[in-house]
Amino acid sequence: MMWGDPTSKSLRTYLHLTGSNVDREMYRHYGITEPEEKRPANTPLQCRKCGEIFPPGTGFCSVCGAALSDKYQNVDQEFNRIIEDPVLLSSLIDKLKRLQDIGK
Repeated sequence: MMWGDPTSKSLRTYLHLTGSNVDREMYRHYGITEPEEKRPANTPLQCRKCGEIFPPGTGFCSVCGAALSDKYQNVDQEFNRIIEDPVLLSSLIDKLKRLQDIGK
């Protein structure tokens, strides 16, 4: 039997696989972390929180303040941790005031 025969057991076994399926299985088999899929640099970003659309390269949503990409997600989480802790927030405010004074 040939691969092209529609009744072939081998064809039915492997026909559904795509290149990405094979790649994913090879990564898993050899214990390699899959590379992250990169979106094209000119793709607009949509806020996960409020749905607003922004041009490529924008880091944070100007409507709700959420991070627009994974690159900025850690910054967003750290910022939220700081503003929720009164001691850290006070320290940040003091440092910002000192920076402002230096710039005068």
